[in-house]
Amino acid sequence: MAAALLGALLTLPLATAATAANHTVSVGSRPAGVAVNPSTNTVYVANYSGNSVSVINGSTNAVTATVSVGNGPLGVAVNPSTNTIYVANAGDDSISVVNGSTNYETSTIGVGSYPDALAVNPSTNTIYVANAGRNTVWAINASTSAVTAMIPVGNAPAAVAVNPSTNTVYIANYSGNSVSVINGSTNAVTATVSVGSQPAAVAINPSTVALYVANGGDNTLSVIAPSAPSAPTITSTTAGSSQATLTWTDGAANGAPISSETIYVYAGATLVATKRNCSGSPCTVTGLTNTTSYTFKVSDTNAAGEGALSAASSPVIPFPVLRLTRVLSGVQTLVPHWSGITLPHGAVLFFTATATDLLGHVAGTCQITSRSSGKCRIVGLNGRVHYRVTATVTARIGTKAAGHSVVTSAPSNQLSGIPKAPRP
Repeated sequence: MAAALLGALLTLPLATAATAANHTVSVGSRPAGVAVNPSTNTVYVANYSGNSVSVINGSTNAVTATVSVGNGPLGVAVNPSTNTIYVANAGDDSISVVNGSTNYETSTIGVGSYPDALAVNPSTNTIYVANAGRNTVWAINASTSAVTAMIPVGNAPAAVAVNPSTNTVYIANYSGNSVSVINGSTNAVTATVSVGSQPAAVAINPSTVALYVANGGDNTLSVIAPSAPSAPTITSTTAGSSQATLTWTDGAANGAPISSETIYVYAGATLVATKRNCSGSPCTVTGLTNTTSYTFKVSDTNAAGEGALSAASSPVIPFPVLRLTRVLSGVQTLVPHWSGITLPHGAVLFFTATATDLLGHVAGTCQITSRSSGKCRIVGLNGRVHYRVTATVTARIGTKAAGHSVVTSAPSNQLSGIPKAPRP
């Protein structure tokens, strides 16, 4: 397989043009890979049989240096940000690291079996190496030379391309007739796309996120254009005071990583707000009006655009949370006090306070109507025992004639109290 793959790669012309080449530069033996550093206008050519890299001045087209590297170099990649060149040595399973300023090999990194292609994400300073002999791609931290992931891909990976703006890696699987799509943040394969026969080269247009795959086995070029994501699915909504928290599962990414999510906020059938700065599920929407009923929809966005909206969530009603201010102790009693609350569209039915012991067992409760003051008395407790106290408020939202909901707030802040023991 390796010999056949090498033969296919070496017999492909380096360039095809409508007119004859106007420069011919003599390099080493059996050039197999080429890369350019646009920052320095320097070209690097990997010479497979010469175990070297030719360094060419892009202004004069003159070879300025020949760098000795490992055995059988096939692929070469450049990080313009660090002026570092990386060479995949298929003959000795290594990566040569070359300093672009001095044109010397500074170190080598051991990799898998038959590394035949590689690419660099300059934004994350990560090297991705295709190991054709193990059907894996290795992610390597270029700063530390540490392997951070070994990612299974298709059969005989032969080419690598990176889109730094989306942190996505594309692998052409020569014998698998497919392209593996890797999320650079998670190092997980997010999609496997069927292409033509024996894909041997891959390139990405970062502006359109269209992927181009050269298929040597059937003389075709596969063009993979991403589409907007599918609709997410909302899995839960939880109300708080003037806010609500949503969780969801994203829809299919459809060829380009999801870059953002948008939450649409509805009061009844009216869209009242959008939230576009979510970084994923869960996400909290703030600035809501307590006692107003809301529903939500979510969309995903990738490089192709915003996708379809999810189905509407179940209605939720943000609700104020009581705040306990103090707990007074009496004989076998505790008296929690709380601050008042404001309900723009509802009426309080009752307040409830609960005392639990240190094991979480409910030891006693008290309940009063809205006409009472902001306190109640929990009786029947044990003297000199440590209790934790919380409180909730239950209210009716809306009118009985027009339809209403009964809502209980989340528990208040927690305060401690120790009842007094009875006098002997």
